[in-house]
Order: sequence, then C-alpha cells, then structure tokens
Amino acid sequence: MVTGPAPARPAVPLLGLPLLVLLAALAVGVLVTTFFLWVAATRAAMGAGRDPPEAVGACQLTAVLLVAAALNKYGYFYSSWSELLGRSSHSAQITAAPKTTRSAAVWPCQLEVAPP
Repeated sequence: MVTGPAPARPAVPLLGLPLLVLLAALAVGVLVTTFFLWVAATRAAMGAGRDPPEAVGACQLTAVLLVAAALNKYGYFYSSWSELLGRSSHSAQITAAPKTTRSAAVWPCQLEVAPP
C-alpha cells in the first residue's frame, strides 16, 4: 500500500466566478426562505406584529457578502483568502521613487516658457 500526501481539496477562489454564483444562490435561497417564514409567522401570530428577525439579518448578511465579493472581483483588493484573513506569507515592500533634480521635476505651476 502506497501512502502519500492527502489530495488537496478544491477551494473556492476568492476572485473567481464560483464564489459569486454560490453567494448569489445563497442570497436568493435565504430571501425565499425568509419570505415563507414571514408568511408562516404572520399567520401564526394572527397579525401580532411578530417577525423572524434572524431571517431578516441573514438576508442582509448574504447581500453584504455578495456585494463585497463582487467589489473584490472588480477592484482586486484581496487576491486570496489568506490575504483577506491577514495570514499572507509575503510582506509588502515599499520602494522609494528615484531621486530627481529639481529641474527634472515638472509641475504645472513650474513650467518655464521660452521667450519668443
């Protein structure tokens, strides 16, 4: 019997379309479930004003997660789950701009116009 490393389980990439589809399906599922819970709660309470607050909170949470994932895919803020959770193994490196002389730096207010 040959033993080796365990096969890596597939992960949902942070910037991939599968995460957006999964969150969209989850948001729709929670919304539909909330609707049916709301109808059942109002029928059971006979108009007493009771509502399932956990279901409403779940709807809001899934909507925020979906928007956050869509914005991350659009803006490429985090490239991996470890970077999002702060466990990234690589550190950011800040490099200084090359030094230039004052005459080499051109600003709109410092443009010199040659006489005609």
